[in-house]
Amino acid sequence: MKTEDRGGGLAVEDRSAAAGPTIEARVIDALRDVRKGETRALSTSSAAAIAPPELSTFLFDKLRAASVALASGVRVIATDRESIQFPQLTSDVSPAFYAELDTIAAADPGFATLTATPKKIAHRVELSNEVIDDSEPSVVETINAHLMTMLGLKLDAGIFEGSGAASPPTIRGLQGVAGIQSVVMGTNGAAFTSLDPIIDAIGLLEAANVPPPYAIVFHPRTWTALRKLKETGTSVQPVLAPDPPAEMVKATLFGVPVLTTSQLSTAETQGTATNASSAYVYAPNEVVLVRRQDAEIELDRSRLFDRDGSEMRGKLRADLLVPNPAAVVRVRGIVP
Repeated sequence: MKTEDRGGGLAVEDRSAAAGPTIEARVIDALRDVRKGETRALSTSSAAAIAPPELSTFLFDKLRAASVALASGVRVIATDRESIQFPQLTSDVSPAFYAELDTIAAADPGFATLTATPKKIAHRVELSNEVIDDSEPSVVETINAHLMTMLGLKLDAGIFEGSGAASPPTIRGLQGVAGIQSVVMGTNGAAFTSLDPIIDAIGLLEAANVPPPYAIVFHPRTWTALRKLKETGTSVQPVLAPDPPAEMVKATLFGVPVLTTSQLSTAETQGTATNASSAYVYAPNEVVLVRRQDAEIELDRSRLFDRDGSEMRGKLRADLLVPNPAAVVRVRGIVP
């Protein structure tokens, strides 16, 4: 507060407060505030410096910046249970035309139940207290950002191509969901020579009555090859007109946003090819990420007391549901 003396006249007080610290600054202050010999959760109310409720959203937004699947707009549903069940409509009713006073036939739609059981993704880093105390810029800040990025990338890998293996339990990604549609790039795979496979994939979604918006996700290798396509064999004019990027969106094809992630495999087998990859064309509104907890980073300065060391641990729990598998098209067998 600033008071201006007017010599006995009107006193003017300036009560405009300076802007408070950013959420990032509160996170770093909380990390540095953890004393040796103490364990503190950094994304719960036990860390008073970052207790404001927007912190959890900030951490999840950090994860969004590293995850193409989340950036594409998939639905995110939070749960506080070990598992959650969703009803699924599996078959339609069949209305018909009737004359006056005819008895209207009754028939029920088909229902099933989908169950999501969030799976844990985690990592732990050990570091010396000397590094924490002496580093500039803060090693804790650096590792915090790195863990968030890597958790997001691992989540991407699970969402698109997770195996669903039971030991340890993993996310079953889009690739393994029963009933998704596919476009195959030949018996032994093939490179893109035109955009026809993408047109075919969009056409499959439209034929299955899947409402837009859609999203397209490529491996960067595939997107690079597509950008090199020329209008004719002797032309230097690319087929794709350059689009200004918008955040993580690389461009649009036929009005559909294009995103890329290095988490797609480039070692799939398609016939004799062992260097194939897949692309995914899907309706994000029909893909659901069930989140048991936000990404959480913790600093523990107690367990490694005898070594004068500390640990940082990052973790999240999530699972994937695709209520309408026809809303996903896998373009498989893409080779360089």
